[in-house]
This record gives sequence, C-alpha cells and structure tokens, in this order.
Amino acid sequence: MKARARILLFLYIVAAVTIVPWLYYEGRSRAEDPGVLFRTVEGQLKAFRERNFPVAYTLTSSGFRSQWSLEEFTYMARGDFHRILGAERVEFGPWQRRGRYAVLQVFFVHADGTVAPCIYSLVSEGAYWRIDSARWVRGWPSGQRMRGIRT
Repeated sequence: MKARARILLFLYIVAAVTIVPWLYYEGRSRAEDPGVLFRTVEGQLKAFRERNFPVAYTLTSSGFRSQWSLEEFTYMARGDFHRILGAERVEFGPWQRRGRYAVLQVFFVHADGTVAPCIYSLVSEGAYWRIDSARWVRGWPSGQRMRGIRT
C-alpha cells in the first residue's frame, strides 16, 4: 500500500512540475500579446471613420460609459475628427500592461508628416479589452523619425 501511495505521489509531482510552467507560459504569452490592444483601438478607429459612434462607444469601458453618455461621447469624438480622420496612417508605439490595465501609445501620422500622438488607457472587462481614456499629447513637426508598428 505504501508503494502505491509513493508511486501516485511521484506521478502527481511529475504532472505538477510539467503542467505548472506550461500554464504560466501560456497565460503569460496571451497576456503580453499587444495585438488584442491594437485590435480594440483599430476597431474604434474604424467605427469613427464610418461615423458609427454607437459602435465606437461600445468599445469604451463601463467606467467611461458611466461618466459619459453616447451624445457626450459623440460630441467629444467629433472634436477630434481632424486628428483621427486626417491621418494617412496609424502606428502603434510602446505599450505596458499591469493586471487588468494597459497603456498604449498611438501615433496618427498625417500626409504632411506631422504626427498627433495619443495615449490610450485600456481595461480588461471579462473577455474583452475596452478603452478607458484617450489623451492627446503634444505632437511634433514633419520629418522627425519614430519607431512603431504600422497598420
């Protein structure tokens, strides 16, 4: 009986030693994939380009929606249209994730070379990432190089 218990204990230890690092790696690689953040921002930008404010609003966090109505959101978005819709391309810069929260730099590059940078704050709500805020920061003139991922 003691031999069976030892064999069973040994098998449990082997299984734990094998599966725990695998689970850690799997969870870590999914959590650190910035693509889910990029897709959330791209989805909202697509909705803005289509002037579909209700869809863009659904991509905001519940905290944001509790503070701002759809009408207020639409008014704010229309004020930033020239920065968003005037961009020739969008580039993603550095990002950082801490638990349920993430911060992502997004650069709106215009045809004349000017750049309008924006800092997006996102929050994980269930299975989805939602935009909690977007803050414009001072841009820079054309001709200045930057790094990022083009979309």
